[in-house]
Amino acid sequence: MRIVLEELFGITELPFLQGRLKIKPTVLKKEHTLREFIEKTKPGFFSTAVPLEPYSLSEELAFFQDAAKQTQMILHFYDPAYTSIQNLNRVRNLLTPDLRLIPIPFDATKGNKAELIYLIHTLTEWLEKQEQHLTYEKILIHTQYFKSRCTPWSFVAEVGPFAVVKKHRSMYKPPAKATFKQVYTQEDGKLKVHKTGELSELWQQILAAKTEGKQVWVVRKGVTVDLPGSDIVVDLENQTLPSHIPYVQAIFAPTKMSSL
Repeated sequence: MRIVLEELFGITELPFLQGRLKIKPTVLKKEHTLREFIEKTKPGFFSTAVPLEPYSLSEELAFFQDAAKQTQMILHFYDPAYTSIQNLNRVRNLLTPDLRLIPIPFDATKGNKAELIYLIHTLTEWLEKQEQHLTYEKILIHTQYFKSRCTPWSFVAEVGPFAVVKKHRSMYKPPAKATFKQVYTQEDGKLKVHKTGELSELWQQILAAKTEGKQVWVVRKGVTVDLPGSDIVVDLENQTLPSHIPYVQAIFAPTKMSSL
């Protein structure tokens, strides 16, 4: 099994995958790579949008034909706002039965990256233990089940880049001093600010809610503050979208995996 992650998520390696992770490049207009564009562009007073270009069907097919070498199954975590599920379904049909492509949607703008890493780990481990063929629908159901067992927490320096896709795909000037906002997603999908303050103080407050049998998964970007009580920590490059906007995303997840 191979795991394919979109470059948009900003995750370049995960130790527990032991070389099975493949990053799917983000396509930009005018033949730039995402890294080149971010490194060469200096944001001014206003934010600078990153000109993303979605994959065509032929580009999707070529990528997965290459990724399918020496494997029969690919678990692909993709951002529905960037990648067309219709194209992925066509690729699935074209490559069957030589390859089983399993697309798993994950919102790059509002999604919690710590939750994403937990899902990658848990789904991979669970799928490898299955002795019989599972339908795509059953895999999606289990994905939601594993997700439902997590308690997410997010602390961001700016709310806008995590509320609107266009703002998330932008570059910003680094803030002079980051005051963090603890945010959560309401039932209508909108972000709501719960508290504002110093990151270390906000972090200590959420640790009080941790219960026995849970471990803390953390993703940090542009943050050097120590976060005591963290079990798994992944640091992203500060240029990861939205560039130069610091944030911490965490979850309380079960120590032991269980399935439906």
